[in-house]
Amino acid sequence: MKNFIHTSLLVIASIVISITILINYSSASYAIAKKEAPAKPLLIDSGKVKDVIKSDLIVLENDKKYRLENIRVPLQYDQEAVDLLSENIKGKNVLVYTHGKGGKVIKDRYGIPITQVIKEEESLWLQKLLISKGLSWAYSTRENNNLMPSLLGFEQTARDNNFGLWSNSKYNLKTDINVKDHLNSYQVVEGTIIDTLVKKDSAYLNFGDDWRTDFTIKFDIEYWPEFKEKIKNFTIDRLKNKKVRIRGWVQDKNGPLIHLDHFNQIEIFKEKSKTRTKGKERKDIL
Repeated sequence: MKNFIHTSLLVIASIVISITILINYSSASYAIAKKEAPAKPLLIDSGKVKDVIKSDLIVLENDKKYRLENIRVPLQYDQEAVDLLSENIKGKNVLVYTHGKGGKVIKDRYGIPITQVIKEEESLWLQKLLISKGLSWAYSTRENNNLMPSLLGFEQTARDNNFGLWSNSKYNLKTDINVKDHLNSYQVVEGTIIDTLVKKDSAYLNFGDDWRTDFTIKFDIEYWPEFKEKIKNFTIDRLKNKKVRIRGWVQDKNGPLIHLDHFNQIEIFKEKSKTRTKGKERKDIL
């Protein structure tokens, strides 16, 4: 009977989190959220949290370790993030999910599964907790990015309220002008693409008149098909004069440069509507 009740609770919790994720997607202001639902979450483990090892690493009482995907916590905020997680989940039951395609469990280089984790009580999504408190950027890679539309919404709330890292000039939103002062670091950068250039197998999205010194996004041709699938009649030239927000590692290559390799790494702003109130812009796809 006890096992039956526990199994039933897990099923109910799984349904709750699936619905929670879908609700978050439908309420996000990103057009991609409407076009592509996330991969169905697959429950791979559950149990009490034994310890929070790092801001992105927990261990259950069964001694299995799990990495939290889609977060990137600056070192300065790591202990605060660890304390927040410990306060909320240490000794508490959690549900561990994977969002890999086809139910595949993606692992890091140490063989630790990269997962989404939910506290059973309150259905508290740990990634949402850290990002909405401003203790982490919403972070994605080519392999782990299908939940970004929702996470970007939580990040926007933290940024609007200057929570955590968003009140820190070292980590807050950069412009295409001042990003040159933050080379060799992870940043979120906002600006307007002035010109585009296709050279051999890459496109260069330039934010100034001098490509040798101004901020640039490098966009290799191998990643174009994903954009063509998600943006109708997509061409590189259509990005000209578009205001965008991109996240990634800022390299020093003829000025600051970020390498774009997946769709959810960049947000493309739609032009302001004359009927829009309070001067707010809506992020959308072209």
